[in-house]
Amino acid sequence: SGTIKANGGAGGAGIGGGFFGAGGAVTISGGTITAGSDMGAGIGGGSDGAGGAIMIGGGTVTASSSNMGAGIGGGFGGRSGAITITGKAAVTATGGAGAFTTGGGAGIGSGGTNEKTSIAISSITVNTTGAVTATGGVAAKPGSGGAGASIGQGGCKGSAGAAAPH
Repeated sequence: SGTIKANGGAGGAGIGGGFFGAGGAVTISGGTITAGSDMGAGIGGGSDGAGGAIMIGGGTVTASSSNMGAGIGGGFGGRSGAITITGKAAVTATGGAGAFTTGGGAGIGSGGTNEKTSIAISSITVNTTGAVTATGGVAAKPGSGGAGASIGQGGCKGSAGAAAPH
C-alpha cells in the first residue's frame, strides 16, 4: 500500500526506462500509483525504448503519456513487453497524442511511430475484477499519424494502430 507519483523527464518513462531506455521488469501489487511522461510511456519504456515485462496485480494505477508514448508499454517508437493485469487492479491508461506524421501511443501496448508500419506488441493479458479503462492517443490531424489503439498497437504514419487480439 502507499502512494507513488512519478513523472519522467526529457523522454524518460514515469516508471521504467530513461530516454532511449528499455523499461525492465515492473511489478505493482497494490497502492495508488500515478505515472506520467512526455514521449516515454507512463509505465514502461522511455522514448525509443521498449517496455519490459509489466505485471499489475492490484492497486489503483493511472498511467499516461502526453506525446506519442503508450500509457503502459512502449515509449515513442518502442514496442511493449509482456503486459499482465490481474487480481483486483483498477487501471486507467492513456496513450500520448500523435504529432505531425507520428501516430499516437496505445493506451496499453506499443508507442506511436513515424514509420509506415505500426510497432509490434508482445502479449497483453487483462484478467482483473477491477475496472480497466484504456484510451489510445489521438491523431495529430487527419491524414497525418494515426491514432493509437486502446489496447494494442500505437498509430503510425498515416494509419491507426491495430487492437490486440482477445
